[in-house]
Amino acid sequence: ISFEIMPPKMRPPSKMGTTFSSMLKTCPQDIMTYGGCIQRNIDSLEKGACEKEFQALKSCFTKAIKEGAKKR
Repeated sequence: ISFEIMPPKMRPPSKMGTTFSSMLKTCPQDIMTYGGCIQRNIDSLEKGACEKEFQALKSCFTKAIKEGAKKR
């Protein structure tokens, strides 16, 4: 008896996966800056503690999503 190994079926990337990948490629510095702010304030984190960093990250993510939509 012989068995043939079939390659797994490859699904196209999901819209969410593609969007998230684009955000990671476009915004690495903003991600690091926001994450660093959260880490520095983790013991006393309050709402708004990293607002400036969050807004910059949100802006970058929004830009990445819009650019991704143009490519589709």
